Amino acid sequence: MAAKLQASFAALGASEARYRGLFEDSPVSLWEEDASALKRHLDDLRSSGVADFSAYFESHAEAVATCAALVKIVNVNRATLEIFQTKDKTLLLSGLTNTFVPASYAAFRDELIGLAGGRFTFEAASVRQTFDGTEIYVSLRSTIVPGFEDDWSKMLVSLTDVSGRQQSEMALRRSEETFATSFRSSPAAMTISRLGGDRHLFEANAAFEHLSGYRRDEILGHTTLELGLWAVPQDRERIARAPGRGQEHP
Repeated sequence: MAAKLQASFAALGASEARYRGLFEDSPVSLWEEDASALKRHLDDLRSSGVADFSAYFESHAEAVATCAALVKIVNVNRATLEIFQTKDKTLLLSGLTNTFVPASYAAFRDELIGLAGGRFTFEAASVRQTFDGTEIYVSLRSTIVPGFEDDWSKMLVSLTDVSGRQQSEMALRRSEETFATSFRSSPAAMTISRLGGDRHLFEANAAFEHLSGYRRDEILGHTTLELGLWAVPQDRERIARAPGRGQEHP
């Protein structure tokens, strides 16, 4: 019996060592957290009469920060230190909110609502701040480790820095917004049609509406031929005189 018990302890130790190795060497930021104090707090709120946690946290913004302070950071891996620009692990272990900015609380509030509703896996986009003051966009996934659903004493969180992708998407949106503004306000009559055979219009600006005499909702989904535009000499003369045309074309 003693030999079997010793073998079990040895296997458990080896398993723990493998886990620690995978944890530390993962290229993804990993956080091991203890949310047992948070669970007790949410249970107390429920006992005091809180039934709708979504409405509660919406009307008690300060309660979200209180809950964040109750989460204990047990450990973080090397990738976490790299992402948050520090060599001092104690800065991260001293509190979850050390990397929060105001925008971080929205995702954490949604996580609280999910946990209160019995959902033990959560995914979201969030914003954090490194220790050199840089805001970063992260993809976050948290889960209560199986076997700890009753007390939430072991939670694993992964963060992936997606700042580059986010910045590219924001630049693309700004470019699209600039084009849309220029298109709508241009004094030249402009339309956008689909590539291919049908040439149906899916956008037209105000100058084109004025020039053609059609409203935008009458233009979209049709071709200029279906609308009967430029079919008679008067139409050709109108477009030749329109702003943005240098000269009349045959």
